[in-house]
Amino acid sequence: MVTPRVRRAWIVVLLAGSLAALIPQAWRAGAERSALSTSYSTAVAHDPSVVGDAYEMLSGAVLFRKTAARLVAAPSTDRERLTTLMEWVHDNVRPQYAAPARLVPDSALGIVRRGHGYCDQSAHVFATLAHFAGYDVHLLFLRAADGASPHAVAEVRVDDRWVLVDPWLGLLVVDHAGRLAGTAELGTTAAVPLDYALLGANLDGQHFRRGTPFEAFPYLSLSALGLKVWRRLTSENVATVTTEPPTAERSTEPTTAPRAPAARPPTVPRDDLLEMDGARRAHLEGRYETAIAGYRHLLVHPLPPDMAESVRFFLGLALLRAGSTEQAVLVFDAALEAAPRTAWRPSVLYYRAEARAQAGDVDGAAVDLRAANIPPAERKLDARQRRGRP
Repeated sequence: MVTPRVRRAWIVVLLAGSLAALIPQAWRAGAERSALSTSYSTAVAHDPSVVGDAYEMLSGAVLFRKTAARLVAAPSTDRERLTTLMEWVHDNVRPQYAAPARLVPDSALGIVRRGHGYCDQSAHVFATLAHFAGYDVHLLFLRAADGASPHAVAEVRVDDRWVLVDPWLGLLVVDHAGRLAGTAELGTTAAVPLDYALLGANLDGQHFRRGTPFEAFPYLSLSALGLKVWRRLTSENVATVTTEPPTAERSTEPTTAPRAPAARPPTVPRDDLLEMDGARRAHLEGRYETAIAGYRHLLVHPLPPDMAESVRFFLGLALLRAGSTEQAVLVFDAALEAAPRTAWRPSVLYYRAEARAQAGDVDGAAVDLRAANIPPAERKLDARQRRGRP
């Protein structure tokens, strides 16, 4: 006779066995879906599913937690830590005018995979990274008098003060003494950074003071999370509630910015997408040799043009960050030769300028920086030259 206790034990065993069999399959399905939802080709559509979304969430959290821990391990001050985090984001999320647009979910993981974004997307990635580095953080959507948002930045709590970080332009706001500053200091002990005037955005302190804070996953506070849950439960139109950052107005985007073609590019083979996913992941984690090998192997294949252009750019950037300056220059040269009119051209020139400067070719770096036609970088260069600095 089978007792209830034995029956319960068999049920537990069967359930455990089923889970043991299903979890690896679900994980593999999530991993493949993860690669196939990335932005390496707009032909790859986002296919939402419980397994896929759960994998994306967990995978992104692991990536950002590990990356944040690696980046803040050495810096000793808040300014050094925030600078390191901001520079990583500025490297891995190039301004939108410096790269083609892509159809990809705007999660923090999706944004760093494609490697470019608008100001609010760059700030969202920085906020996610800073959150896993242990900071309280949120986005700040600047507001004009008419309520329009011309730009977005991040605010980070340091010593019970909110300080401003703009990863899209690659700057921390500081006061006249060089200390981290925020909206409260603008117009008194700190000035609105010159970078905004160079950009032609005409931003002043009032834009910051009228700014709207915004929190998204995973840096969502408990109160904000509770409010969103309540809205979901009580709202008749659930689709209007979102945890993704709202989109800032694109008034800071140059009118000459390259636009994504309307036609969808050729479909990319699954194996190439998986390999690209692995190489890009290694790149983001600072495993440059693995990333370089993956990018080089991909370029042996007959890739669609949009994917090949992004691979060449990422390869050059990985070589530069790995310290292989001369090889980086050669790869950037080859990228421009292979696709002279690539939408990655501004970023290729921007980082080739950095590589040339490191190699001692200051004149060549200046030529590249001006040719990149990135308004903030070009105007900064002109300002330096007017002050007599090369």
